[in-house]
This record gives sequence, C-alpha cells and structure tokens, in this order.
Amino acid sequence: MLETWPSALGMIERWGREQKGMEAGIIRTVLDILGRVEGFGGSLRSLQIGDRGVQTDYVAYSRVQGQDLALFRSLVGLSSMRFSPVTVTGVDAKVEAAGLSEAEAPVQVYLVTDPGTVRLGDKDVEFGWIAAADGQDRLKWLLADVERDKETNPAFYGELPDLWRLIGSFDDGPRDAGFLQSWLTGRGFRLAADVVGGRVRLDLEFARRAAPAK
Repeated sequence: MLETWPSALGMIERWGREQKGMEAGIIRTVLDILGRVEGFGGSLRSLQIGDRGVQTDYVAYSRVQGQDLALFRSLVGLSSMRFSPVTVTGVDAKVEAAGLSEAEAPVQVYLVTDPGTVRLGDKDVEFGWIAAADGQDRLKWLLADVERDKETNPAFYGELPDLWRLIGSFDDGPRDAGFLQSWLTGRGFRLAADVVGGRVRLDLEFARRAAPAK
C-alpha cells in the first residue's frame, strides 16, 4: 500500500486538474497538501455508539510542513470554521483549535506549529500537525507523550493503547470477552509503517507499556 501510494496520488491529481471552477481550486489545494504529507495515523481508546450519538476517545493526525498548515487554514476559511489560539498543558507548540458542532461525535480540529525548524537539504523547514481529536488530552498524547525522533516520523503510526478499555466500551464486550480481561487490561496494539530504502518496513508491538513519566 505504501509503495503504491505515489502512483495512486498521481492518478487523483490528474483527475483534480481536469475539474473546473472554484471547486477545482479547492480540490487541487487539498491534493497539494496530501502530496506533501509527511505522515499520518492516530489512536483509539474507546468507542460507544448509542441513542445519544457517538462517544469516542481518539485522535487522528497528519504531519505536514508549515506551508501546508497555512494552505489548510486558508481553505477552511471558506467555511464557517474559525480557529482560535489555545494552551495545552505540557505542549511546547503553537496550537489553534476549532470545533465541529454538527459532527455526531465530539470533534475538535487542531492546527499545531512546532517550535523551531528542521533542516532539509539547504533549507530550514517549519513543521506542524493537522489533527482531529475528542479533546486536548489526546492531543497532548500526540505532541508530548509519544516517544519519537524529533526530526523523523513514520509514514503511518496507529495504536489501540488499551485493548480491554476498547472492548469494554461496547455493550456486550465485557460479557463476551470477560475471560480475557486480566490479560488484555493495559495491553495495547501498535503499528508503525514506513518505506526505508525502497522497501516497506512494519514495526508491530502487542504489549503493556509503563505510564509516561509525569
């Protein structure tokens, strides 16, 4: 999948160039941003679907360059969404947030600009994040709690950090899988994927992790 991503994106870009009018400009802007995405992924801790809608504990993100943060901000400026500066405890970055009031589940969209720059070739490049989450706790996980190399990130990273918590968020989960509770509690599944030397590299983890230091 990762190896065929450039070809698939090229086909979509050709389709975008064939469109006309204002919608065509929006499509091309989105495709330009997608073409430069450095990585994407997310984390899902719980999911509840009921009569009152969807309740979930999650974050989804894309890692982008500073120029694409500006493009995205201009793009959503055409809608009613407005971003305001917010402070996230433990996060050393510029963070802006906007809510999606019509979504079935709680959705906060965040634009994050990392402090400093990263040297790429002969340029110092600003990086940041476009993220959607149920709240600031999950954003803090992404920006401060995940161990990572500050200058590199995998093309994809996803996790289910506590499998029993996720199972327990379904009505019949504890009853049907109760015999696994002691084994699954605190145990997570994590997958990182990247292309290294022209080949796809997958890193899998199925284990318990110690809580991050306060």
